[in-house]
Amino acid sequence: MDASVICLDQKDKITDISNVISFRNLSHKSGAITHLGDNLTGAGAGDDEQILVDLTRLPKEIVKLVFTVNIYDCIARKQEFTQIQNAFVRLVNTSNNQEVYSRAT
Repeated sequence: MDASVICLDQKDKITDISNVISFRNLSHKSGAITHLGDNLTGAGAGDDEQILVDLTRLPKEIVKLVFTVNIYDCIARKQEFTQIQNAFVRLVNTSNNQEVYSRAT
């Protein structure tokens, strides 16, 4: 599974490919978003992939962030989300380490 962020403008458009933050592009040019890297195995406890966002540093033209999770090359690998165990997505406020949102499969 791969986590990504898509930065959209007020017309819900991606104005530049650098506005897609993923394992292929680990940081936004503004420094506001940083992907901490791709976990290829899912081994270990805790968060496998993390994306840090500093909302105060986002350029004013970015008005929406879309967070996605996908399976890389899922068709060729014949993989789907029903095959994944113990997957979850969560949103954490790092200023107080409080979990704001969590969703498990």
